[in-house]
Amino acid sequence: MLTHVAGKMAPFIRKYKDTNKEFYVAQTELFSTLFQYDGKYDLAEQYMLECIQLKKELYSETDERVGSSLINLGMIYM
Repeated sequence: MLTHVAGKMAPFIRKYKDTNKEFYVAQTELFSTLFQYDGKYDLAEQYMLECIQLKKELYSETDERVGSSLINLGMIYM
């Protein structure tokens, strides 16, 4: 159910990608987690990879927020 809602919300959230990147990054990470818990690992990976890339652009590769998302990506692969 939650992944259905996330899938429906994704197009509306995309508009924030350029105007409010931090909000958009938080949503992509949330969607990734929801898809992971629902067993939709391909979508979870897709959203987490996008989240990581955007966090690297917003912060830096060595920022702890990037590291946290890399750990989350590893959990998807487990």
